[in-house]
Amino acid sequence: MNRPLTLRLAGAAVASALAVTLVPVTASATIGWEPGAFAFPEGTLSEHMSRMVVDDDGDRHVVFRDAAFDLKLVEIPATGQAEPPVTLSDSDVSGSAIYPELVVDAEDRVTVVWQANDRGAASVMARTVAPDGTLGALHTLSRAGEMAYRPQVALDTAGVATVVWPVEGGFQAADDTLQMRRLDTTDDTAPAPVVVLDAPQGPAPDYAYVRSPALAVDGEDRVTVTWVRDAGGKERQASLRALRVAADGTPGPTATVSDAATTRLDLPEVAVAPDGTATVVWTGFTPSPRTWVNRLAPADGSPGEPVVVSAAGTTSVDDAVVTVDPQGRATVAWQALDATGVTMLHTRRLAADGALEAVRPTLGPIALTTGRFGMFDAAADAAGRVTVGFVGAESAGPRIHAVRIGEDGTASTTHRLGRTGTFGGFDEFLDVGVDAGGRASVAWVLDGAVRVRRSMPPGALVSADTLVLAGPAEGGATTDTTPTFAVEGDTVQSTLECRIDAAAWGPCSSPWTSPALALGRHLFEARATDADGTAADATPAARTFTVTRATPPPGPSRACREARADLAQARKRVQRIKRSDLPPRVKRARLQTAQQKVVRAQRAVRRAC
Repeated sequence: MNRPLTLRLAGAAVASALAVTLVPVTASATIGWEPGAFAFPEGTLSEHMSRMVVDDDGDRHVVFRDAAFDLKLVEIPATGQAEPPVTLSDSDVSGSAIYPELVVDAEDRVTVVWQANDRGAASVMARTVAPDGTLGALHTLSRAGEMAYRPQVALDTAGVATVVWPVEGGFQAADDTLQMRRLDTTDDTAPAPVVVLDAPQGPAPDYAYVRSPALAVDGEDRVTVTWVRDAGGKERQASLRALRVAADGTPGPTATVSDAATTRLDLPEVAVAPDGTATVVWTGFTPSPRTWVNRLAPADGSPGEPVVVSAAGTTSVDDAVVTVDPQGRATVAWQALDATGVTMLHTRRLAADGALEAVRPTLGPIALTTGRFGMFDAAADAAGRVTVGFVGAESAGPRIHAVRIGEDGTASTTHRLGRTGTFGGFDEFLDVGVDAGGRASVAWVLDGAVRVRRSMPPGALVSADTLVLAGPAEGGATTDTTPTFAVEGDTVQSTLECRIDAAAWGPCSSPWTSPALALGRHLFEARATDADGTAADATPAARTFTVTRATPPPGPSRACREARADLAQARKRVQRIKRSDLPPRVKRARLQTAQQKVVRAQRAVRRAC
């Protein structure tokens, strides 16, 4: 995926909905996930400026910005511990790094590009890291004095990185431009000169805008570039443009990909088949939000007719993603609201010849509250299986989910991979990558740490897993004789069984409250069962705890008791003096002294008690 994906949800929320639309599960779509999520580096991330790519060997390469605004790269091997991170950019030297993107070649050479903000200007930077961690030269790709932002990068088989970025012309009272530069990452020589791909002219006094570039490389090292052009003026006529860059870096002609009636659109995505057929997806907002697709011919990159892929009666919710498998089949994923306001994650596949299959509701409903952001990404393996990762809200809080779509288009059960934070910013991060062996990795951010979880090898035995989220702590004590536990299985479709002290298993739901328990030690167990009821968790989640008698609160200390007794005596003396027949002058003097002793006694009580 070429950029962070965030979805702005419109319409009614279904925050309490937990029902799931089940889809057929086939062996080809079955997927399991390794237990636990790798976390690195704990508590050090600044916002969510992170990206991940997976190489053919299954190593995960993650770029992130730390709390000092320095950009760093870490390798998480398929086996073993993570390598120490390398610093790509020092914020004190080259400015604050934002919007990083990265690519990796067959030799594990990683190239990272990013936007650097420094003293009111924005530049596009690039750096290559060798497999042994050696840093290459730090390149400034954009031209001095320009406001260049949000670069995108693609890498061909020869190791040439093509970097594309918009330049904000309004910064200099001019129209925007779309620029490109190519960098040979194998020898780290100086980049090729800047090439302007698009320079629209807006009607005075308005300026034309260029935004949201995306790019992908085909099997012949040709790069397909797409972007949104806004002609400016009062009508704000936006169109989706595309061109193909030849293997030698020569740009081809620009073509319009979107239809003439859609004048508001954003965030295109592009994926290219080995034969060069490019599939472009985007969301058009006129006359209503819908997900569109167009295919560019392999020979010359000329576009076909744009087609709506979203289902009738639904409203697309912002951006879509697309991935293409080695067989040339494209899978499009997007979120949509149906007529009842339920948010569904939809997928639709295009055959290699462009024929559209039926829309499939992969999971629904995803209960996200109005104004929150959902995210998702997708990646295809060599066999044509597509893994989709996404954020969905549940009663226990937001969860990272994953589902696999098999070669025949049917979906697996939907797995919960882990918790995630409350979403609401524009930099949130979720990436999916697949290695040469078909194992998928999903990365996200939680509590200032990148979390990465990897699927099991294709064909591995998959069984249910269970997690206790809340309740008496393991080995802890409680005075509650009917403790409550929160439990969930690792798949949305799984059912739960619970028991106390080795009693018979019985169906349960979360939260689950136990029957009244006697004082003493107890064992709570919960297990998840797959949707078909045949694969119960062989290692149930368990909590051992002790129910104890409530201890009465401790009485006052000895010093407190003595201070209270002194105060009581002082108050009694005041009363005796008031009732006495002493002469008035003597009585007033003794009463004043006694009242002062009361004040001192009150202070002593406050100190002791």
